[in-house]
Amino acid sequence: WIQSKQDVTDDFRSGKISLSDVIIEDASVRLYEHTAIINGKGKFSGTMNDKPFSLELMYTEVYVYKNNKWLLASRHANRL
Repeated sequence: WIQSKQDVTDDFRSGKISLSDVIIEDASVRLYEHTAIINGKGKFSGTMNDKPFSLELMYTEVYVYKNNKWLLASRHANRL
């Protein structure tokens, strides 16, 4: 399941996806000048198309520091 940034934004704004609980069980951050890489594991629950879901995921997020703020550049998650 691949989504663009616009797809993710549209899904949350429209209510197609709604998170009710996020429990981060493990996370680590590596910093490289203007880049941060976060690896973690967590439990995510909510609704999608009005149907409940609960997932355990491992994820990687890459952020870049630009114009005095951190911006999400890439995200990947795998179901456990």
